[in-house]
Amino acid sequence: MLEEVAAVRIGCPQPHLLTVSGLGAWRWECFYALLAPAVFDCPGYKRECNRKARGLSSILGKKIIVFRPGALGDTLLAFPALAALRRAFPTARLSVVGNAPALALARDAGLVDEVASFDLPHWAELFAEAGIRSAEARQALAGASLAVLWLRDSEGQAARNLRALGISTIVSAPGRPPEGARLHAAEYLLGTLASIIGADALAPAPALTLKPSDEANAWADGEWARRGLVGRSVLALHPGSGGRAKCWPPERFAALADGFIAAGWRVLVIEGPADGLAVRQTLALLPADATQAVAGVTLPQLAGLLARATLCVGNDSGVTHLSAMLGAPTLALFGPTDPVIWRPLGPRVRVVWPGAVAPMAALSAAEVAHAAQMLLG
Repeated sequence: MLEEVAAVRIGCPQPHLLTVSGLGAWRWECFYALLAPAVFDCPGYKRECNRKARGLSSILGKKIIVFRPGALGDTLLAFPALAALRRAFPTARLSVVGNAPALALARDAGLVDEVASFDLPHWAELFAEAGIRSAEARQALAGASLAVLWLRDSEGQAARNLRALGISTIVSAPGRPPEGARLHAAEYLLGTLASIIGADALAPAPALTLKPSDEANAWADGEWARRGLVGRSVLALHPGSGGRAKCWPPERFAALADGFIAAGWRVLVIEGPADGLAVRQTLALLPADATQAVAGVTLPQLAGLLARATLCVGNDSGVTHLSAMLGAPTLALFGPTDPVIWRPLGPRVRVVWPGAVAPMAALSAAEVAHAAQMLLG
């Protein structure tokens, strides 16, 4: 049975450890209520978080470093939490280590000041028993008084190594909600920050919408004209994803696109680094005079194109998360992953999900076309 899912807040007692120089270590738990109007409903808990946050404001320096490794979608879901850090510490220099191309979008949006790749060899020293010794890592960490670790550090080695370099405040939590907790990943990451920015700061904020950079917009304007898309209704399809089980069949994408082409639309088929086969199979089923592939573009350039699309339809993928956060009408097709946890964030998003056990092929082209029409109004 077709199921359309909206994001909800549900019960998630999850302990986190916050260690503050001079204040000792203390544990807190975050509680989320189903469909609660605010993130935190417990007045006592909110008072405690706010008290701790006020205490921290006097000891935090002017540099914050955040570690958030992960793919494009994982990185984008951290943007609301990065925005919350920016609001709480507007004069701090915010540096983020993770997926550098994706994080560059946050830098361009003014959410962070500098980005670096977590794949650089010296960051392996985070987990080294001998500590952090390389000049590159030490230079990147110099001056930081707050570190946020959104990664798996079950033995606390990374936190110990950072503390040994004099970083006075460390928040460490896994990069995703605990197993079995149906809590949206963005809200989970926000929850890990309550003890440093205060629970009141985590109340639902206006939706975060990215805008392509001026340079990306200029490029996209020219590319849109070159492809003959000015004044056209354009359907952007992303038939790929991180795994085959997450992919709607190419023939279904083609059947969906045929209906829009018959109504005069043009189709762009987006190809990411691992999407070659799915894109080729989809293109082979579509008329060449109404369909174009998009491949080999940078992430900012892709953002410029997606922001211009009339409708974006894709699997649970980073490209779909990007189109949603850009404000483009986005229809996200979910399969084995839970949309309650991984739903894309954006002002015009609709999720279609056949259920936790049904395969992606259980979604018919007619069902998805109906959802698209509902989204477009």
